[in-house]
Amino acid sequence: MADDSERRQIIADELGLDSEDEVDEELVALANEQRSQSILQPILFMAVIALGVWVISDWWPDIEYFFSARQSVEVGSVTDFASKRAKDPDWEPDLPNNRYVSLSGVPTRRSNSKKYRYFKLIGSNIFVEQPRENAPDETGGSSKVGDLDDPARSFRNLRSGLGPDRTYFEGKGRLMKFSKMPQRYQGVRDYYRKNYGTRFCDRLSAQEVQRLRDVRRDAIIGTWKDRYEEATPEEREKRDLKRRPSDEEIRKILQRDPVCVDAYLLRSTVSPSDNWWYLLIAGLFGLFMLVNAWWLVRWFMRFFGTGPLPSLGDRDDGEAPKG
Repeated sequence: MADDSERRQIIADELGLDSEDEVDEELVALANEQRSQSILQPILFMAVIALGVWVISDWWPDIEYFFSARQSVEVGSVTDFASKRAKDPDWEPDLPNNRYVSLSGVPTRRSNSKKYRYFKLIGSNIFVEQPRENAPDETGGSSKVGDLDDPARSFRNLRSGLGPDRTYFEGKGRLMKFSKMPQRYQGVRDYYRKNYGTRFCDRLSAQEVQRLRDVRRDAIIGTWKDRYEEATPEEREKRDLKRRPSDEEIRKILQRDPVCVDAYLLRSTVSPSDNWWYLLIAGLFGLFMLVNAWWLVRWFMRFFGTGPLPSLGDRDDGEAPKG
């Protein structure tokens, strides 16, 4: 920080005095008092900046989606995925993340919340969130994203007409990978994990995935052994049964029925242009961050005596500064 001599010189320069010796002691005291600013100010400025960074980073996928192509990526019928994978166990669909896509399929594992219906498309690891039109309040669902009915209630709603469903889905929307989705969709993952035993790879560590694969591998080997020992010699020869599967056969089984899935969620009817308000609010946050950053710089400049002094103005006693 600047000492009194430096402060005198700064005040003298501002007042147009020839020498720092002409500066009144009261002006030096006033300048010192004005420079002793609260340490809470920079903490507040930095907190606001940190909050803005966190909000914008959390919304970045939504902002990115706004700038993505308006033309939908054609995924096609996901019911064909199973047949393609059967022909080639190594085949995987080329699904874009955070893009506007068009696809179709047969729904299964259905459930409802107050505002949305959820289901999985047969033959794929794609789940769909579809807005419910004129959804009645009597469904017992919640307005929270992912707070779903239990399967029995969903079935009752379907039978009673409270939850009309389709036997085929075809539509467009925002396709997002679960592993890169906001935390607010945790409820959807938890629901399908608890009620349908679906394991999502993004919720498991590499060690947990490997442990599950080892357990599945041992189960496959045990099943083959039991089937072989229970069969007669004639059945073994006719069905070409072996006591133990080969490593390639185990690999194909694990690929066909993996221990966990890298799943996607399609937010039906959500187009890139629907995300304009994310951009607007993020822009306001960014502007507010810049203002606070400027205030923070000015605070440090004043604190260390490198910036302009606060206005000296009229003193409380009404006397004008000397000189």
